[in-house]
Amino acid sequence: MRKGSCGRSRGGAAAALVLVLVLAALAAAAEQPPPAEPAGGAAPVPLPDRVWLEDTPNDDGRQLTLRWRGGDGAAAEGVLLQPQLATGPDGPWFDAGSPAPARGAWYRDLEPVYGIFIRLGDDGGHGVVLKPLEVAPFAPARLVRLMLEPAPRPEALAELEQLLGKQTLAAIRQVLRDWEVGEPDDLAGHVEAKVMRAVERLVLGRPWYARLVASRDGGTLGTVAAEAPLQPAENLFDRRKVNNLAFALVFSALVLLLIRRARRDPDLYLRRLAGLDAVDEAVGRATEMGKPVLFVHGLNPMDSVSTIAAVNILGEIAKRVAQFDSRLLVTNYDPIVLAVSQETVREGFTHAGRPDAYSDDDVFLAASEQFAYVAAVDGIMVRQRPAANLYVGYFYAESLLLAETGATTGAIQIAATDSFTQLPFFVTTCDYTLMGEELYAASAYLSRDPLLLGSIKGQDWGKAILIVLLVAGAALAALDATWLIEPLIKVY
Repeated sequence: MRKGSCGRSRGGAAAALVLVLVLAALAAAAEQPPPAEPAGGAAPVPLPDRVWLEDTPNDDGRQLTLRWRGGDGAAAEGVLLQPQLATGPDGPWFDAGSPAPARGAWYRDLEPVYGIFIRLGDDGGHGVVLKPLEVAPFAPARLVRLMLEPAPRPEALAELEQLLGKQTLAAIRQVLRDWEVGEPDDLAGHVEAKVMRAVERLVLGRPWYARLVASRDGGTLGTVAAEAPLQPAENLFDRRKVNNLAFALVFSALVLLLIRRARRDPDLYLRRLAGLDAVDEAVGRATEMGKPVLFVHGLNPMDSVSTIAAVNILGEIAKRVAQFDSRLLVTNYDPIVLAVSQETVREGFTHAGRPDAYSDDDVFLAASEQFAYVAAVDGIMVRQRPAANLYVGYFYAESLLLAETGATTGAIQIAATDSFTQLPFFVTTCDYTLMGEELYAASAYLSRDPLLLGSIKGQDWGKAILIVLLVAGAALAALDATWLIEPLIKVY
């Protein structure tokens, strides 16, 4: 019993000794002085090495781009850079955007107040797009309200004179007099728009000064001003989109060259489209059976690209029907499309040497409501049982109703549409289906017109070039080949 008691006494003493040592270490740490600050009494401030203003490309003269380089590093933790604007070198200065972190990180979570932050490259360069007219003291509406006050406060006028100068204020007053604006109620409609635009020009038509203010926890650490002032100006050319201009020029040259080649060789190769190859078969079958060919327009109006393509195809179909001495029925949903279709079919019959075979009664307005149109066309299919049904244009929910009814009559069915939501229905119910861009190529395929052939071939070459560029770009990105990409994207 005594041996056990002694063991417990020694264990308690050891625990007490450890507790005393821990408390002593904590007390010693608390008494140690804080780490010495570097010479000068403050932590180093990572201010940018260079700050400058540039005109923002391709804008309407309302924006400036404030840029800076350098100043990034470990010491920048917690430091913010606040862009500011002024109309004079000595201020007064006004915040022109949300503060940006001084470190070289992309501002994914930054919500700018007046400006849009941008990254200039991986070398630590950054910038912010500043909009002087959105900074509160320079807002045109605020300036006009101050001018229209019956008795403006002397301090407000003094502030405006300091900000914009007496000449600018006199010019703004003259604008208000010219438009006979004496009180806020006089500002309405086009008068307000004209006055505000004039005030905007006066405000922006002066040099602007900018600077960056570094701060941490609300305290200012330092300031770096831009190298020189700058005045916003309208830009007609955006250097960032030179690649689009280059591709447009190359694409246009390709189209023109291929049109010239197509004029020399009308048999220029185009990929075979089975649905169009079957047109002659369908028209020939209708002639043999003594039954008509039914051409069904989509529901889009005449200003739709798919409807224009459908009318072009209709013209070629009309020529073939006239040559085979058959009958062509054309149903229409839109009155304007009806008028164009009648003229197109008449021209096709005339071109084939059979103007007497054309009848206006065969090109008609079936209905001007979607499902009434479907009912009318289905009725024609059931009663007259055409030997060939052609569905060309942009279709909606009526596609399956039309194609299913046509399938029950045993007709050859050919569909051509760029409505991707209706393609599955046509594919399953029609004998041949032209999908997407094949609708636009069909008129060139049928007519062999050099202008259309050259345009189609030029588009194909343009797509091939884009595919090569996309594959090459993906490969360069996978290989991290920044040596080629960086010069192109470094500035913007």
